Amino acid sequence: MDAATKTPLTSTDLRAQFRAVADRTRRVRTRCDRMMVIALSCMVVAIVFMFFPASRYHYVGNAAFGLFFVLFMSSAAISGFSMPKLVCPQCANNLLGDVDEFCPECGSQQIKRGGFFAAPRCLSCKRSLRRNKGRPQYKIRACTRCGAWLDDEGL
Repeated sequence: MDAATKTPLTSTDLRAQFRAVADRTRRVRTRCDRMMVIALSCMVVAIVFMFFPASRYHYVGNAAFGLFFVLFMSSAAISGFSMPKLVCPQCANNLLGDVDEFCPECGSQQIKRGGFFAAPRCLSCKRSLRRNKGRPQYKIRACTRCGAWLDDEGL
């Protein structure tokens, strides 16, 4: 099937295609968050064991909880690397990339470009579209290149 005979996807088709990727991304993020909480809890317990050296389980507790900390942190990192790529099913744009023409929050085309120290801003929904450590600080609901509405809940 060539590009000339290919029918364009409707908004419902796009959202249905993206729903599977969005659901998997939410599950992986939840799993990573839970593993990080467990790992940090193990680290806190290991630190508490350090303050009670009179206990005969002092070294065993430290070693066990230290091992659990490393185990859960490494599994959280591995889960994080297995996160699916977020691409638009219509234009194959990387949704975690820079903001192009459309607002990822509301889908509007009223984007005010950011400067050297200023983040892009949507004039329609008044959101600052800044990124922190490479991660967007806004919900991704629409594609920033073609404006296709992908998810009501947002990622």
